[in-house]
Amino acid sequence: MPSPTVSKAKSPEKTAVVKVSFNLPFEELQGLRDLAEQRHVNVTQALRQAIATERFLASQPEGSKVLIEDPDGRIREVVFRN
Repeated sequence: MPSPTVSKAKSPEKTAVVKVSFNLPFEELQGLRDLAEQRHVNVTQALRQAIATERFLASQPEGSKVLIEDPDGRIREVVFRN
């Protein structure tokens, strides 16, 4: 997948907001829109949240597991595939 387009007019500060352009398959865009609607946020905020979640998961030590507990107390392991 191609890298996002980022304006290179000047080097932005770490806290600066930078406009970028991405190419996504329609289904992935619709998934992002669905997440935004479910969370009552805009698409940009949903993307920020998804990136933050991915960064957190990627920062965990190798061999760590992600577990989800259902409302009924059942625990399942989430397996991520590349």
